[in-house]
Amino acid sequence: MPTTQEHQGVYPKSWSMVTAFLWDKYNGHAWVRDVDVIDRHIDVQGRLHSRRLLTLYSKTPFVLRPILGASVRPFYLLEDSVVDLENRTMEVNVCNVNLRNICFCKSESSYTPDADNPSYTRYGIMVQTRAFPKEISSTSSSSSSSSSSSCSLQNPDMAENSSPRFQAIHR
Repeated sequence: MPTTQEHQGVYPKSWSMVTAFLWDKYNGHAWVRDVDVIDRHIDVQGRLHSRRLLTLYSKTPFVLRPILGASVRPFYLLEDSVVDLENRTMEVNVCNVNLRNICFCKSESSYTPDADNPSYTRYGIMVQTRAFPKEISSTSSSSSSSSSSSCSLQNPDMAENSSPRFQAIHR
């Protein structure tokens, strides 16, 4: 059974400022080694879709060392973002690409101008984790209504549009 945590809040900054900062949120982070843009396009409704592969390096957590060993190994996250300038919404979905037989994690975030104070930004995040998932394919193929590729590795466009690094970890 998955564990789910949710949080909502308000940033005391405008939506345009918060969404601009979100593109650089991994800059300078100690564990994030690379951020590769796999795909970026504007759909027919004028929404920006972005798919990025994040490569993180960290020591294996103590509790997982008997399973994975103590070495430092890469951990990959897939981030799908959809920005709708007309409706002033941004949705960000992130999930792990590797080590899914041990743990599947995904988060879904949304950012909109605050209804009470348009110079502030309302956000919500839902994080779901599942340890030792039995059926990863059914979990990873779920998607949100705004992004048909959210944490789905079965996207037919992916093979031709993906970076060499992304293709290498799926071989």
